[in-house]
Amino acid sequence: MPTHHRSSYWKTTVLAAASALAATLAALGALIALPAPAGPILGTVFGVAAIAALVFTTFGLVVQRREARTVGGQADLFLELNRPRREQALAAPEGFRAGLLRRLTGRLMLGHGFLVGDEVVVRPLADILATLDEDGRLDGIPFQREMARFCSQRAQVFRVLDKIYDYGRTRRMRRLDGFVLLSGQRCDGSDHGGCQARCYLLWNVKWLQRPAAQTAAEPTKATAPATVPALRAQTAAAATGIYECQFTRLHAATRQLPVWGIGKELRPLVAGNFSLGAWYVGLATRGFNNVQRLRGGLGFPIIPLPPEKPVAADAPHLNEGDPVVVAPIEAIARTLNRTYKNRGLWFDRDMVKHCGKRYRVLARVDRIIDDATGEMRTMKTPCVMLEGADYSGEFLNFNVQHDPFFWREAWLERAQ
Repeated sequence: MPTHHRSSYWKTTVLAAASALAATLAALGALIALPAPAGPILGTVFGVAAIAALVFTTFGLVVQRREARTVGGQADLFLELNRPRREQALAAPEGFRAGLLRRLTGRLMLGHGFLVGDEVVVRPLADILATLDEDGRLDGIPFQREMARFCSQRAQVFRVLDKIYDYGRTRRMRRLDGFVLLSGQRCDGSDHGGCQARCYLLWNVKWLQRPAAQTAAEPTKATAPATVPALRAQTAAAATGIYECQFTRLHAATRQLPVWGIGKELRPLVAGNFSLGAWYVGLATRGFNNVQRLRGGLGFPIIPLPPEKPVAADAPHLNEGDPVVVAPIEAIARTLNRTYKNRGLWFDRDMVKHCGKRYRVLARVDRIIDDATGEMRTMKTPCVMLEGADYSGEFLNFNVQHDPFFWREAWLERAQ
């Protein structure tokens, strides 16, 4: 693999370090040589510049460390540092639990008291139905029949949503308040034409309660979900070939996220979605990439430039449970066109984290609902999902939807 991107990383890092040193010397010189008020003013200006350059130098060093781990075949640094926030780690008795200060801050910044690692109970179905409008929605997001089987059950908060990526329409980040993901609770598509996207179900915090608040009464024996009047609109839509689900409603239920604002960066940290180390690595990498883009340098991670004509690669026919190894990024790049797609399926830079790593096939995928139109789309070429390989959200302002990646079989190698 070409190594010119590493030279670009080092060049930027060294320039930042040199700038920090020069600004520090200039600040000291101004304080010593110039009288007040010019000396203190210039000293402060140069001092701030020195601190900024020093911080950016650490950004460069973080990227260098990530690159070294990638070359060495180690787990990606961002994923490794955020390992304590994985579902399995959170479920352990010694797993992450929010402290008092985080809870107080979270209530102020998020508007509710549910944080990652919290034990909750899904309210009885009858209670949830009472919160819905005539279209079966609360705060613009529908309650799906696939969610009814979780009612009155205990669960654990896996992620706290404060924003989503609007795939189907604007392709921008949008603000979403008052929703969480619960560990292991993905949509099985059973009431949506067998959609195979396996999206995490979105739970309004008003549909949840603390275990201590759960009554000793028997779970509500409401009408079977398939005949609940408040949810019939979803089936009626399905009869026309246009489905409504939580993700088709995301654009209408959200608002534009400001371009600037420290809150959108801090809320995921306060909520517990990311460890402090992972959060800083993600922020540092994004900051480094932004400067690289401005100066015409190369960002991290690097995807080699695909050939003018994609190379046809042998593709094993994979089934659920098959062990696989994700191919090296160099091999995957050769199967892509110049828009980084293989037969219409985009290879995302967040997928580079998984190159060279071993997984099992979660499922084959050939039909999903289009988020923008609600239509069921049948893939011309089926793809597969891998267990434990989904979007980290690192490059999307720490978005935590955790949608599974779709992989071409040509990007995978059957493991021995």
